[in-house]
Amino acid sequence: MNRWFRSWVLVSMVGASFAAGGAYAASSNLQSALDHLQAARNDLEQSSRKDSHSKQALQAVDQAIDHVRKGIDEEQKKEKKQTQQDEKKQDKATKQDQKDQEKAASQTDKKTKK
Repeated sequence: MNRWFRSWVLVSMVGASFAAGGAYAASSNLQSALDHLQAARNDLEQSSRKDSHSKQALQAVDQAIDHVRKGIDEEQKKEKKQTQQDEKKQDKATKQDQKDQEKAASQTDKKTKK
């Protein structure tokens, strides 16, 4: 039973690592997009053209920046929630393993007393 528990913990940790890696990649892509949008915004502000198209482009970039920031916030919330869920599962598995070990020890004690 102890080997099973160790295997389960290892598999759950590997799974959590993949999930965290995927979330990190999504967050990383969003952060990269935000950096590019902010650079584009700076370029538009410094442009010598101040016509209506440039103003509209600046507004569109500002909206895109806002959406990307919201996306980053959502990813961070999902990461936090997933981490909490993983911790709860690990705690539950640890408690179950302790119960199983106590039960096995109790059964061993009963056998040795007979």
